[in-house]
Amino acid sequence: MIGYSFTWKPEKKDANDFSQGQFQDERQKLFNIQHNGELTEQEKWRAIDKVKGLTLGSTEKQALADKQAEHDKKIRDQARKEALAELRKGFGNHA
Repeated sequence: MIGYSFTWKPEKKDANDFSQGQFQDERQKLFNIQHNGELTEQEKWRAIDKVKGLTLGSTEKQALADKQAEHDKKIRDQARKEALAELRKGFGNHA
């Protein structure tokens, strides 16, 4: 053998040489988004949509629906407590 011949192929700038797997990478991205204090809620929702490959606005709709459901549950629970208090008050007077 008299010599060597080398070829060099440039790597993409955004190549991820240290990927730990797609699932772990996505979890890390989502963690970073959730714990970024400089982003507004809307910016976080859009970033989550981009990371997950969802239609923009999907996470926001889900988050708002979850908040509304939680609010509705609190109202129902409060109404139940008030109704029980009224019933107890009524039974206490007749006993």
